[in-house]
Amino acid sequence: MMTREQMRRRTRHFAVQAQQFVAPLRHNIHGRALGRRLIRSAAAVGANYQAACTAHSRDEFIARLEAIEAKADESAYWMEAIVAGDLVPEEKAAPLFEEADTIAALMAASRRSLTTRQASRGRTPSRTPHNAKTRPSTPNPTVLPWPPSRN
Repeated sequence: MMTREQMRRRTRHFAVQAQQFVAPLRHNIHGRALGRRLIRSAAAVGANYQAACTAHSRDEFIARLEAIEAKADESAYWMEAIVAGDLVPEEKAAPLFEEADTIAALMAASRRSLTTRQASRGRTPSRTPHNAKTRPSTPNPTVLPWPPSRN
């Protein structure tokens, strides 16, 4: 099992590897466009892991794991597009493909483990996105109603 710091380093290293992978593509207009997308999605893997480490709730943590899994899959997609466009040989992309798949698999396994653990404790995970605004169940007395009433 990896520690939090080891996983942080791994996701950061994934972003650095993606940057190095696309560096030779900067002189090709198509390579530059696809490379930017790959760098964004690979960097989002690390950024979302960082956010997951500071999550305020289990549901937020699970949502971040889902985002990491999605961004790792997206990174693999952009690598496939780069290889399919004959911009980089598949052999050069193989280690990065493998790392994207591994990170996605690790996040999926962690997410499944957490949701299974929640279900066994009688709690069901919320499906509300972590950034969705929810209405409090009781009104907050410090918040003034809008528009103000004209009494």
